[in-house]
Amino acid sequence: MCNIVIPIVIGIAIYYFISPEVDFIKYLNSIVSINQYAAVFNRDNILFKFIRCYFLDMLWAYSLTFMLWTILGNKTAKLTAIVILATVFVMIMESLQLIPFIHGTFDVLDILVEILAELIAVYIIKIRHYREGFYEKR
Repeated sequence: MCNIVIPIVIGIAIYYFISPEVDFIKYLNSIVSINQYAAVFNRDNILFKFIRCYFLDMLWAYSLTFMLWTILGNKTAKLTAIVILATVFVMIMESLQLIPFIHGTFDVLDILVEILAELIAVYIIKIRHYREGFYEKR
């Protein structure tokens, strides 16, 4: 459960402090009315751009993979299906950004970093299950 919730919470916190212009953060601010964000970041910095444009997507995709793994029964034999399902979902979500009334910017690199995050999640699942001795054969 931690692999699902913690990346989402970290992502929301990062968005909250560095991206007050995001619709979700505007909505969150309307509820909690804190409006504390870090305007000190140099938005032209490559690390800032990586975190803002790609790392947050990676956290989301990592969480998605663990969520699917949990929903589908925590079976390591289903990992290929989970990666395929997560990848298709990621591609659909990214492609929706091509529709004019959906806010967002379609970026193939987003898809690639999200797939990378999915593979990292699968690697962690496999390592944990090898150590615990539960690895299922196909």
